[in-house]
Amino acid sequence: ISLGLVGSEMCIRDSLKVEGEPVTTPAPVFAPQEADPLWKETPDVTRTFSLEQLPQVEEGGVINIDNFYINGKKFGEGVMPQLEIGTVEEWTILNAGPLNHPFHIHQGVFIVTKINGFPIEPDKKFPNANAANYVSPLDVIMVPAFGSVTIRFRALDFPGDFVFHCHILEHEDGAVS
Repeated sequence: ISLGLVGSEMCIRDSLKVEGEPVTTPAPVFAPQEADPLWKETPDVTRTFSLEQLPQVEEGGVINIDNFYINGKKFGEGVMPQLEIGTVEEWTILNAGPLNHPFHIHQGVFIVTKINGFPIEPDKKFPNANAANYVSPLDVIMVPAFGSVTIRFRALDFPGDFVFHCHILEHEDGAVS
């Protein structure tokens, strides 16, 4: 590993030494995957959640930027959404801040239907596919800084609290949950 300049930027450089016999086994071939049935569902409920990072002035005039909110409220201060078992929910998660947030839900999985307002098209084939990473159900999706993702899921039979939060530990602890 060495340090070097690329233009005016300091970069870390590394190199690998490859040894051994050439690989002769063919690359794996994956069978086509059926699109999740949720792609054909119409949402029963739509909601919007805004992830926010708001600075606060503390004692002595110190500005603390580690204050995270959902819809302007810290965890426990806002109204929790009430989900009805069996309904199809579609949520748009807005990121109003300069940091990417891996958004995570617990009681199930979701499909991603839009990124930054652009629809995902699960039936497109390469080379025109924009859905390669989103056709399979997920439980975490990166919400880009100052961007949005829209997810769709069916509320499964898990009575009790439905947990969702930013999957960065410091943000979870900072109340983005």
